[in-house]
Amino acid sequence: KNRSEDEFRHWTISDYTSRYLEGSITPIQVVNKLINIIEEMNRQNQNSSVVTQMNIEDIRRQAAESTKRYQNKEIMGVLDGVPILVKDEIPTVGHSVTLGTSFLSTQVERDPLPIAKLKQQGALIVGKTNQHEIGIGTTGFNLLHG
Repeated sequence: KNRSEDEFRHWTISDYTSRYLEGSITPIQVVNKLINIIEEMNRQNQNSSVVTQMNIEDIRRQAAESTKRYQNKEIMGVLDGVPILVKDEIPTVGHSVTLGTSFLSTQVERDPLPIAKLKQQGALIVGKTNQHEIGIGTTGFNLLHG
């Protein structure tokens, strides 16, 4: 099995970036695989979603831009092309902040500093992850997303 065929669910940052640099895989390929994995996981576990929000068009746009940067040797930073999931409670442009509820939904026009820094490094914001409603509780169980 060569490096491009390796499963990447436990890859480190350097696993992604070294493969991008050598051309054995691209951010576009990684994102397409992740989208398929997340959609299949959500189908199989209809009452329990780990990833609650994805903007597939935006993810693919981010991946295409990152792939082009690698091809042109214009890498933005150490996280360029590395997929990242963000907890629902962290405001992120392009995604609602619901705090794990069905009755709250806030859109933001500006990323907070940690998200802005990730994006400045070229990280791919794949989506938002589930959380306990309003962050209260220790079980992680969520009535809306499982």
